[in-house]
Amino acid sequence: MQPNQEFLPFIERARESSGSPLGDLLEYFRPHLKSFADRSVGAKLRRRMSPSDLVQETMLSATGQFHSFRGQTELELQAWLIELMRSRLTDGLRRHVFAERRRIDREVPCSGSKIADASPTPVQLATARDDAQDLLNIIEQLSPESQQIVRMRYLENHNFELIAQTMGMSLTTVWRHWATALERIKIRLQ
Repeated sequence: MQPNQEFLPFIERARESSGSPLGDLLEYFRPHLKSFADRSVGAKLRRRMSPSDLVQETMLSATGQFHSFRGQTELELQAWLIELMRSRLTDGLRRHVFAERRRIDREVPCSGSKIADASPTPVQLATARDDAQDLLNIIEQLSPESQQIVRMRYLENHNFELIAQTMGMSLTTVWRHWATALERIKIRLQ
């Protein structure tokens, strides 16, 4: 996609189909979003929120909310994506900076003399084993694609781009499977 081309046909194709055209359209803006995230996430906040995670959350949010985008130009879409990113960034600031219990500036480095025995108790081990088995059972109930995405993301620590490439899917499709899987896991764990 060339930046000087008329953008309306790309936006209309993305509106008509939620698959590859939308993913391709959003991917076009990834470098700009990455640059904005790098400038926006300060050093303190980076300990809890990485710029690349902020970009991925924004892309996932854009995928889910694209039906509400009413613009027709490249600049309108870019502004909309930046606004979504600002919203994600604001959420991160609320969670990690302004929330009294979790404020970054309340973190105190722990010296070795203050560390208690961190070994889990037998009850904690049994509970963790039961929780892990419950989680595995829930994951086994997901679609094969979702299972593979969850495994690659959390066990193999792959980023979404590599997962999409490996599975031969668009990035948007991978995000959708991932978001749906997490939502189903969350509901079943509750």
